[in-house]
Amino acid sequence: MKKIIIGIVAAVVLLGVVALALVWFSLNPIVKNAVETFAPKLLQVEVRLGGVELSPFSGRGKLAGLFVGNPTGFKTPSAIQVGEVVVAVDVASLKTDVIVINELTLQAPQVTLEGTLAGDNNISKLLANIQAVAGGGKDAKAAPAKAAGPEKKFIVKKLVMEGGKVNMSLNLPVVGGKALTAPLPPIHAENLGVAENGLTGAQLATAIIQPMLGGAVSEGEKAVADLTKQLTNLGGQGVQGVGNAIKSVGNLFKK
Repeated sequence: MKKIIIGIVAAVVLLGVVALALVWFSLNPIVKNAVETFAPKLLQVEVRLGGVELSPFSGRGKLAGLFVGNPTGFKTPSAIQVGEVVVAVDVASLKTDVIVINELTLQAPQVTLEGTLAGDNNISKLLANIQAVAGGGKDAKAAPAKAAGPEKKFIVKKLVMEGGKVNMSLNLPVVGGKALTAPLPPIHAENLGVAENGLTGAQLATAIIQPMLGGAVSEGEKAVADLTKQLTNLGGQGVQGVGNAIKSVGNLFKK
């Protein structure tokens, strides 16, 4: 009888180890597939994720090589690229309808602004796509299909974005076809979705991406205004002065 009990206990332990191993090896592909399936439907552009490293025990890890493509009609390689996203999830919340993310840090994102600042640009198009899905607009048909059960919601305790840059490819005469670069304003937010008892996936994406892209457009406007001012001030020095100013544009916006 004792041997039977020992055998049962050993079998249970073995099953537990196998189950944990399955969770360990399946969690990362599941997260990667979820990002690459949900995000394109929300943004209506290509989205790729290089890799996922999440611990099923602590909930901490990172997403590497996040790539967000451009809407149709734009030529630059991407709209957003993030080398690494650090994430910490409350593992216990994964079993509930509201998933709690304790930390979400976007490290040095690169946003490319292509077009004009009057709204005819890739960033404004991406924002319009997000708002249409989140708000049920005319493009809401592109929203991800709802699951059979209750829709998962999210709370983000801490959101950080620092060290970002916006690369501008603007169709403006004053720019002269040159690519300008400016820093992105940092983003620090806390307790996203707490008051609402959780945000939907579309609402959370809006809360994260909208200020990032809005900051890119704002910095683009400032950069062009600064350039215009510089050229105006140097205009009195003749054609050579203006030419020298245009040559120094790259340095102006990489400070």
